[in-house]
Amino acid sequence: AMAEASTASCAACQAPLSKVLRCGRCRQVSYCSADCQHAHWKAHKVSCAPRTSSTAAAEGTNAADVANAEDLKDLENHKKEFQRIIAKYKLDSEEKSGEIADFMLEHGQSEHGVSAETFASKFGVTPVEATIFMSFIKVGLNIRTKYMKGPGDNPLEQ
Repeated sequence: AMAEASTASCAACQAPLSKVLRCGRCRQVSYCSADCQHAHWKAHKVSCAPRTSSTAAAEGTNAADVANAEDLKDLENHKKEFQRIIAKYKLDSEEKSGEIADFMLEHGQSEHGVSAETFASKFGVTPVEATIFMSFIKVGLNIRTKYMKGPGDNPLEQ
């Protein structure tokens, strides 16, 4: 893993990062420590794939197209895991959805945001599932913001 400065948050524990350790394989996911990277591997390996601009060039593909395809692949993998967790714990009821939204809003304002352990404890999921659940929301919002141009252009509803 290579270190660099950033204002991102750790993919495993959501802590703000003063220095970033990126996944050495895909270079797309950041961690605050090797321990967090190791703990997150089971969830991350589903979408982890080495991608470089030289690989893209060798395939005759534009690097931006590869990045966009990888973003959408990551989104689809996250979406599948997110849906599995929702179904397993019945988190899709109006009551649970409201509880989760209120909890995230209330605790998300703190200095470090919501930790996977806090979310897991509150909603009875494992810390890894909490990480996946919260990261899907974050990834979904980032991709939605990046790609949405107007109504009907939502990659989350395909």
